[in-house]
Amino acid sequence: MLRLKPSVAACVLAAAYGVLAQPSVQLPSANITGTALTYPGVTGATTANAYLGIPFAKPPQRFMPPVAQQLSGDIDATQWKASCMQQGAHMSCGCTSFFSAYNATQSEDCIFLNIFTPAEACEPLPVLFSIHGGNLQTGSGSLAVFNGVPIAATKEVIVVTINYRVGVFGFVQSPELKADEKNPGFLDQRMALAWVYENIAAFGGDPNAITIAGQSAGGYSVKQLLLNPPEPLSFRAAIMESQTLLAPIDSWPALVGLTDCTTAPSQLACVQAVDASLIAELSAKNMLYFPPAIDNVTNSAHAELAIATSPRVPILTGTNGNEVAQFFPDVNPAMASALWTAVTGGRGPSFEQLYNSSLQSLDPYQAVRRPLNQYAYTCRAKILSERAAQTGHPTWRYFFNATFANVDIAYPGENAHGASHGAELPLIFGTFPSQGSDEDQVRLGKYMQDTFIGFVKDPESSLRWPQVGGSEPYLLFVDNKSGPVDTVVGNEVADFDCGPYEALLLMTGEV
Repeated sequence: MLRLKPSVAACVLAAAYGVLAQPSVQLPSANITGTALTYPGVTGATTANAYLGIPFAKPPQRFMPPVAQQLSGDIDATQWKASCMQQGAHMSCGCTSFFSAYNATQSEDCIFLNIFTPAEACEPLPVLFSIHGGNLQTGSGSLAVFNGVPIAATKEVIVVTINYRVGVFGFVQSPELKADEKNPGFLDQRMALAWVYENIAAFGGDPNAITIAGQSAGGYSVKQLLLNPPEPLSFRAAIMESQTLLAPIDSWPALVGLTDCTTAPSQLACVQAVDASLIAELSAKNMLYFPPAIDNVTNSAHAELAIATSPRVPILTGTNGNEVAQFFPDVNPAMASALWTAVTGGRGPSFEQLYNSSLQSLDPYQAVRRPLNQYAYTCRAKILSERAAQTGHPTWRYFFNATFANVDIAYPGENAHGASHGAELPLIFGTFPSQGSDEDQVRLGKYMQDTFIGFVKDPESSLRWPQVGGSEPYLLFVDNKSGPVDTVVGNEVADFDCGPYEALLLMTGEV
């Protein structure tokens, strides 16, 4: 195992000459050449070393687990590489532009990672290992919002973003596969983390100071790494932002039919031979969905129970005020009801019951979103954070509700009702646009970045509000409406109606 520290000579050169046009890193049998990458941030351009598109495994065979490889020779890491095949180009929601790939090229040869490092670093640095969201159906580590330059250039932290296979390419519930082979997307994530743990020292990182972080499906992925930890343990802390609920729907039989593979001797081999672009197109047009299998190796149910035996690492978790704003516009009970049935599988109270109950204390706009917000996000965060705290994990929880027009991720105008799913990401990464920004956004962006990156640097004691589980109010409420950006409030501000949702979540094991 190579654990190189940056040489004194390299530090002196960096200090004398600034960012090198083509920084390089030497691994045991490979030389990786990166690039100096500049990001035009709202407070001025920043530049960091970027190593883009490093292959952490062999080009994958469709539907099969990833295979490790030893890098050798000269590796060109100066350009963004392809995103994984997905149906994102055909999405129909308010979030389409936000989740568009930084590099529109898609390929099955896509399991790469990006590493962003400060130009000058003479001590091993903490590492933020970021897993993108997208409901496990879309997304990429090379999305513009995840550009690691602003953090790496200003916060003395190394940022790693990854690609992993999504949709049916990453989550394959074919009966012809073994149980522990059905989630190649999760296996990609784990192999990327293992690669970083083994090699990040050569980039100036501390392998014993890795924080795994993710938003939406990335948050779900972080949860599963907590519940099913790798050996040896390759992270010291975890961040889960709006960890998403995955609908209990599996479209593998539908895809088999759509590709005329129903009567094939091997349906798996038949679908493997179908053009990847056609699979992505069919998945989008027919609204197919491919969730992960419960294998108890990469994916487990009943997190509220499994968290008791997970590593006792610090956890930062939270949700946003208007998570589902991007999924349907205006007051649309019929669409909300259909989504409710999809995510619950028809279990538990009806949408109409919950909607009518919410109307007693909320306006129609809020009431129509409340069941999905609470069941899929807020009340799940409540349960998991409380159980984590009860079982010895230092746990902090936030509730983000700041809105800005220039990061309107939902349908136009929807963010006026609260922060939508993913709205915190541009503030944490420092990638919100200069156009339309103001002093409040810059101030809140600095606060969010300082808070989250402070946790990466010192997960035990950097956060300044009470942990979950004590006698004091513990919910950090982040807003930009008036006064200070952060206020600590009682969790009932977000959780006052969690009763029926909590009961359903515990019954179904969907925490």
